[in-house]
Amino acid sequence: TQSRSSAASDVYKRQLLALLHAAPHSSEALASASGWPLPRVLAALTELEIEGRAVHENGRWYARLS
Repeated sequence: TQSRSSAASDVYKRQLLALLHAAPHSSEALASASGWPLPRVLAALTELEIEGRAVHENGRWYARLS
């Protein structure tokens, strides 16, 4: 079940990054655009921020370019 949870998390993160590469979004806008509950979006965004792949500034999330 851990690998399934990790795989699901990767799917969420990839989809959020795709939205963020298009334009910065608020957490609520990402939840609306993705159709996922806000807590799930926030968890994935936190993981992306820890990984250095997203940053939160002035109320919006941005994808970090590598």
